Amino acid sequence: MLEHLLYGFSHLADPMLLMLIVVSLAGGIVIGALPGFSPTMGVALLVPFTFVMTPVEGLTVLAGVYTGAVYGGSISAILLNIPGAPANIATLFDGYPMAQKGEGRKALLASAMASAHGGFISAVALLIFAPLLAVVALKFGAAEKFWVAVFGLVIIASLGTGKELIKGLISGGFGVWLGIIGTSPSTGEPRFTFGIMDLWGGINLIPALVGFFAFSQVLIYFENIMKSGEKQIIQAPTIKGDIWSLYKETWLKFKKLQLFTGILGTILGIIPGAGGQVGGIVAYDQVKRFSKDPSEYGTGKIEGVIAPECANNATVGGSLIPLLTLGIPGSPTAAVLLGGLLIHGLWPGPLLFSINGEITFTFMAAFLLSQIALLFVAIVILNYAAHILKVKEFYLGPSVIALCLFGSFAVNNNFFDIYVMLALGVIGYFFLKIGILPAPAVLGLILGRIAEENFLLGMRIGLAKDGVWHYFFSRPISLGVIAIILAVVASTIWMERNRLKKEKMAKAVNGKGDEKVNKELKATRGILSQDAILGMVLLAICILTWQLYLTNLSKEAAIFPTVTFVFLGIVAVVQIIFATLVYSDTPKWIPWKVVGEISIATVAAIVLAKTLGFYAVTFLLMIYIGYRMVVYSGKKGIKYLHKLILFGIGAVLTLYLAFGVFLYLPTPKGILF
Repeated sequence: MLEHLLYGFSHLADPMLLMLIVVSLAGGIVIGALPGFSPTMGVALLVPFTFVMTPVEGLTVLAGVYTGAVYGGSISAILLNIPGAPANIATLFDGYPMAQKGEGRKALLASAMASAHGGFISAVALLIFAPLLAVVALKFGAAEKFWVAVFGLVIIASLGTGKELIKGLISGGFGVWLGIIGTSPSTGEPRFTFGIMDLWGGINLIPALVGFFAFSQVLIYFENIMKSGEKQIIQAPTIKGDIWSLYKETWLKFKKLQLFTGILGTILGIIPGAGGQVGGIVAYDQVKRFSKDPSEYGTGKIEGVIAPECANNATVGGSLIPLLTLGIPGSPTAAVLLGGLLIHGLWPGPLLFSINGEITFTFMAAFLLSQIALLFVAIVILNYAAHILKVKEFYLGPSVIALCLFGSFAVNNNFFDIYVMLALGVIGYFFLKIGILPAPAVLGLILGRIAEENFLLGMRIGLAKDGVWHYFFSRPISLGVIAIILAVVASTIWMERNRLKKEKMAKAVNGKGDEKVNKELKATRGILSQDAILGMVLLAICILTWQLYLTNLSKEAAIFPTVTFVFLGIVAVVQIIFATLVYSDTPKWIPWKVVGEISIATVAAIVLAKTLGFYAVTFLLMIYIGYRMVVYSGKKGIKYLHKLILFGIGAVLTLYLAFGVFLYLPTPKGILF
């Protein structure tokens, strides 16, 4: 491995790799700074661009965008009081108050420095611990891999309160079902293909990622435009000589703070599902808890910016450790990176560090260099931070839709993948509206296939030895993982129980003052509540699927789908009981008119693509979507039409250079273009 490590660092002299590091970091910062754009969304949209790159270049670009976007979210958090990504929620607690006091520039610089330091700590941990963990992974057989896949699904679904655990499991189960679609890995029987030949190969990962994390965000854009108006942006003018003086202060005065939060963020990043959001909030809470004067936090204290930003960037490297060694993503964005690995024919695990060691160690070396480069790239971009935040939604929305179309089509040059992206995008939006996060669904799609393959393999091994039950439940590593899974679920239920007790006690103390709130909470519960109906619909689907479909499959092809739907049925029953007796979300307004309008317009564009040409319909769709966004924001669309047309022309030309020239994507040529 030492040879591979030395080779990896020697490869950093490649000018192309250095340029890609800088460009990906800059692009990631811009993506993260734009409210509504998330690191996951940015990485998912850029996966198709890595097709023509070498594995090292492709993974370096994706990791660079990931790193830059996690930091970039702090720009909008500080200047707009809107976290650009969930990882930056804790940053706005003190970042925005600093900006209000005229210290916006100082907060932005402190955020950049802390992010670079936290990322560097996690990159060093990645270089040291990933190879060691890869050696341990050699002891993993089919049973261990199956339970680790289950662990990855459970732990990302178990963050937060009990209702989030239940809905997370529903989302994960839906993703596992998506992974079942196609042919059985053991018998070759088609499952859930409904007579559609395009589904025999299963649901492709990239259209699913783009739909869940990008197209659904366009629908969120529409909704936000209908609800909100212009946002005030606080300026952060450049001050000569402030960079070096602040860096000395940040490093000398707060180096222990950054070392602590960097290590904490790395550890939290290793835990599958925790991600930057948990890392930032936990770090902020711990620093505040041990502060001499906790009351100062929330008023514009620089430590309140440094701590979460150091931790959330440290989770990036931490999330790559279980990804590279076990194939278990440490965050939703790492799940997208897993897709990037698989696309380049790289399978996580011990072989990644032996057979593909040169690629892996070069990537890790490039990731380490990216953390150093982040500081310099961020400082340059900070001078233009306020301008980044002024980009209008009616430019962003059409651009994302265009990238969704091209990114989905580029995988197999197949229009069916676009329909899959569109369907999952609408489902992802619906999930978000009823409180179900799509991230566990993506992990279910990835890990479900791994779980089934290892389950079937383990079943055969068990039948040939001491029995299936003994094989899956007697091996030491398997028992350890099972114990962790049970502990995670039990601790989440226990914390939810304590939380409900505290809420009840608080209501009793407040007495009559909370009568209105109590009535509102009670009104959301009941057998006809939104969440209870969700559970009943899910239970009905599970029973009908089992009775009408799964019984017609062969035993081996049906065993894993049956386990999946039985599990979902149990979760559905728990959901009904929980929503009826304990807690249910307040029904949220869903603008079906908006969802239908965008979906119908997109379908119409796909249908007309073979007649008018792929680039032509993309241009027309961008103009239409942009125009409707302007109208929904309360402005006169005709005043912006010429700007939208000019923007559309520039965007389509850029898409042609990116996909037609750079990626050699053969798109249908129609009457127009």
